[in-house]
Amino acid sequence: MVLLAALSVGCGQDRQARSLVEEFVKSDMSIEDFDVLRWSGIQSARFVSDSIVRVMRQRAVECKQVKPSTKYHQRTDDLKFIHVMYVTHKDTVKQTFYLDDAMTGIVSFKTD
Repeated sequence: MVLLAALSVGCGQDRQARSLVEEFVKSDMSIEDFDVLRWSGIQSARFVSDSIVRVMRQRAVECKQVKPSTKYHQRTDDLKFIHVMYVTHKDTVKQTFYLDDAMTGIVSFKTD
């Protein structure tokens, strides 16, 4: 029973994270046409500092990967992350998205 409960919570978290990432890609990155090839599982990222988050956000704006008005969620002490590989306009893109510990929004992301 405990294993089944843990698996269902994990699957729910995966679905929640994937949904947040897909919505962020569509709304804040303005990529409507993309096909996901692969998702990783969710993992903890305890060593991502405020300065690293700021650098990732600045690079995303400088590289025109996001709209300048993009609103991110606040960084929490224990971030979660998920890797995604997708295809858009014949390009294969690999990115890592960092989510707050409650997995309610994207804190930052980077292109791998």
